Amino acid sequence: MKKTILFVCALALSSCLHYNHLSLPLQKSLASQYTSQIVALKQSCYFGALYDENEKVLLSARPFEEISHIVGLDGAPIHPESQTGIIPAGTLFEIKRVAFPGFLTSFERMLTTPRYNPWIYLEPLQRENPHIPTKYPYIVLLPLDINTEADFHARLFEMLGPKDEVLSWLTQRKPSIRSAIEFKEVVRGMQRKELIASLGEPLHWLSSTSEGGEAQIAWYPDQEVWLLHEQVLEIRKPRSLYGAPRVSIDDIEAQKQIN
Repeated sequence: MKKTILFVCALALSSCLHYNHLSLPLQKSLASQYTSQIVALKQSCYFGALYDENEKVLLSARPFEEISHIVGLDGAPIHPESQTGIIPAGTLFEIKRVAFPGFLTSFERMLTTPRYNPWIYLEPLQRENPHIPTKYPYIVLLPLDINTEADFHARLFEMLGPKDEVLSWLTQRKPSIRSAIEFKEVVRGMQRKELIASLGEPLHWLSSTSEGGEAQIAWYPDQEVWLLHEQVLEIRKPRSLYGAPRVSIDDIEAQKQIN
């Protein structure tokens, strides 16, 4: 029996080490740096149960049906199913805990949850957000491929940002744009940053030549958004991605510098 327990513990530890690329001192430093910070959502997010863990709430900029962090025994992706509603960009949270995958967390987390991702535990500031449920912690899942401290900062700040900076940016948006962001909609005239605040990062960036110049296309499973000169020009039905030219965000930034 003891040998079986030791084998299970060793297996759990080896699995966590396989996905955990940051040293333990760096993990502790990052956790200490961010715990208790007040942050704001940079992107409006869907929320609902964290897969089968119904005492934790998952936050995702993309619809639950489009995301997956775990797979079944057959290798097919498993999607969280309990999408409940939308929490708008600008909502304030306190970071309560930064939990990296490790020996202890592997036992804390249910088998049917993303056990090997870093979890950011958030608590909404109830006074500023009286309409948001506060019974369970909210979780932002960071991806598996975090190899450096810079990776961690970059991934964390995709969805979260300093309170004053995020709120100041939102108040400078037109009322129609703020409303679209709140309800995760896209409207013509949106700037690229406003689009991402509303819908989240697209699955792919494509490019196409148009009459006005080289257009960037934000491709989402349910739509593709055409931007010209960093501004939403039109919204179209999504194409098949087979054979479509793709462009990275870095390519877009480089092109802006050239122009």
